[in-house]
Amino acid sequence: MCLVGAIVVEKNWLRRIRRFVSNNHALIPGTVAAVISVGMWQLGIWQPLERMAYNWMFQVRTESSIIPHRTWDERVAVIAIDDASLKKYGKFPWRRDRYVDLLKTLEKSPPAVIGFDILFVDPGKGDRKFASAIASSGNVVLPMAWDESGYPLQVIPEFEEVAANIGQIWHNPDDDGISRQTPIFFGKTPALGLAMLQVVAESGVRSPESGVGENKEIGSIGAEGQNKELPFSSVSPLVSNLSENLLPLKSPIAKRLSPEGAKLPELAKGNRREDVWINWPGAAQDARTFSYADVVEGKVPASTFAGKFVLVGVTATAADTMRSPLDQNPPTSGVYLHAAMVDNLLNNRLLHSPRNRWVIILLLSLGPTVSALLYNRSVRERAAIAVLLPSAWIIFSLSSFMDDRWLLPLIAPAGTTIMAGVGMQIREQYEKQEMMSLFAKHVAPETAKVIWQRKDEIIQNGKLQAQETIATVLFCDIRGFTTISEKLPPCELLDWLNRYLDAMTDCIMDRGGVIDKYIGDAIMAVFGIPFVHTDPEAIKHDAHRAIAAAIAMQKRLKRLNRQLQAEGKPTIEIGIGIHTGLVVAGSVGGKRRLNYSVLGDTVNVAARLEPMNKEVKGDNPYKLIVSGKTFAHVCDRYDAYQVGTTQLRGREQQTTIYCILGKKKKQKLPQPEGAIAPKVKISV
Repeated sequence: MCLVGAIVVEKNWLRRIRRFVSNNHALIPGTVAAVISVGMWQLGIWQPLERMAYNWMFQVRTESSIIPHRTWDERVAVIAIDDASLKKYGKFPWRRDRYVDLLKTLEKSPPAVIGFDILFVDPGKGDRKFASAIASSGNVVLPMAWDESGYPLQVIPEFEEVAANIGQIWHNPDDDGISRQTPIFFGKTPALGLAMLQVVAESGVRSPESGVGENKEIGSIGAEGQNKELPFSSVSPLVSNLSENLLPLKSPIAKRLSPEGAKLPELAKGNRREDVWINWPGAAQDARTFSYADVVEGKVPASTFAGKFVLVGVTATAADTMRSPLDQNPPTSGVYLHAAMVDNLLNNRLLHSPRNRWVIILLLSLGPTVSALLYNRSVRERAAIAVLLPSAWIIFSLSSFMDDRWLLPLIAPAGTTIMAGVGMQIREQYEKQEMMSLFAKHVAPETAKVIWQRKDEIIQNGKLQAQETIATVLFCDIRGFTTISEKLPPCELLDWLNRYLDAMTDCIMDRGGVIDKYIGDAIMAVFGIPFVHTDPEAIKHDAHRAIAAAIAMQKRLKRLNRQLQAEGKPTIEIGIGIHTGLVVAGSVGGKRRLNYSVLGDTVNVAARLEPMNKEVKGDNPYKLIVSGKTFAHVCDRYDAYQVGTTQLRGREQQTTIYCILGKKKKQKLPQPEGAIAPKVKISV
């Protein structure tokens, strides 16, 4: 019973899915495009292009004359161990006393915090003096990292005990070698830049105006004589509480976190690593950089670093190289990555990228939306939408980036839009081929074009729907075809018949008729499909076209007969019957073969009228018999006489029949002698 129930549930779901697809066929191309795009996103296929877009946005911001340029925060300074410093003090690594000299120099006008981008993992000479200098400064942050095998490169205990904080300096560039992201946390260890800000947030700042040893609140860190607020409490909107991820400082200084709590990118529970996107303020050469040798020798005024965020790192050629979107060739140095982090945190301009699930939701919703927008649009409208939608998204993403807020995926949404548009075009071509396979052999090219332009009137849910409409049906048949077929060889007969059918088909199609089918030597044509006609004038026009086609067929047949007679082949005589009434038009056949056709009593009446031409003894110049319903629509343009009223086989109602004489003349013609008397029953 459980198995039966499961099968029933599965069938119900499949039925619902089929019904949904049938009712929303226009969304299928966009949905398929969205699913493909999500797959590409998950497999990392979009990512190389997104990285290129990341680089491009920085270049646009830097090179544009319209967009205001970003600059490095003046509160951030880099003391560079450059080529000149190595030339003066010797090869790297240096003895510890070199760093002691630097810290003593900076004590004259203390920075807010000093961060070293230099690992101290092995004991060396002068460690005690350097540890004493670190303790004396009280604001030194030292780094730690991991080697390629994952082994931690810890600060030696002697330095760790006296350092104000420890920050990690590990980062992994993207496949193209450019550093775009860096871990703001690695386990419980903050990035070097964040560790520096934690020291400032928890200990206060010795401002240049307040003098050495005096504390000043972090909201007024000086920068060249100007007070600037440190927005540490609103660095990022993604985490509610800094203290959940930051270990408390070992320093005995009183802790004063901001009342709101610092807002930083969330470190999900159980995660070892959380990356953030760096918003590069500019090229490394534009950052406030000072040579290590110049600082130690007093060539740089001590007040330059007062209240600043100072980073010390190696910038010498080929040492600690790193590439950024603005420093690709030649590369820059890794210390500037940490300087950029400090800059971003100080100014609340870390770039926030949406979580993976939101990108997936965006792509999945974008595809069907594009399909809905493109559905039933002209080529120009589609082209405009195909250009405007990606352009609008690019402008929106670029604007968000320029505002230092969000780094949104640029290429994947634009690519999804394009794929959805291409999918719509492919589906439309398929539908066009499918429709043309039904109509191409039935109508003239001009009519086929109109049918395609107005396809929505006859196609619902991707299928050609059955429709009831008032139409005029024409039947045409060759007199004595059986006798002729016995006289001609099969190949000659086929050629003879095809010449006739070709000529008659032209007459019908040129006047907007639809060839329903060829039945041996007979032709069935319909005027008034595939579009539903309810307007009396449109129905009248269909009847006019049918009569005009019938007359044209007889005239064309005369020319053909002259050619056949000259070739010694049998001539052709035809009879035509026309009736106007309700028909059902639609696809008839199986899955493997479909024909567009009409069904109904109107078809039967027209078929019964055609052979009645043989019963007319009076004038019948066009061998054309029409019903009273048809004649009622054309009586203002064509002359005719009533042949009679008869009961056609299979019908209970009497049918009035007329013989068409031609275009209407001013003078009414008398009824010819020999016509069938009214109300005479004729068996057909």
